[in-house]
Amino acid sequence: LFNYLMENGVVTDWREPNVIRLAPAPFYSTFEDMYRFGQILKEGVLAN
Repeated sequence: LFNYLMENGVVTDWREPNVIRLAPAPFYSTFEDMYRFGQILKEGVLAN
């Protein structure tokens, strides 16, 4: 899932043991950015 997110332009961070961390920046992230992330995450989860 981590690689899928990165390949689709989502900037994330991997933490041990199995944590994918992301932090939307409220001054820069738009509703459209969050919606797009939701769609990419959904596709990634369903693909795996």
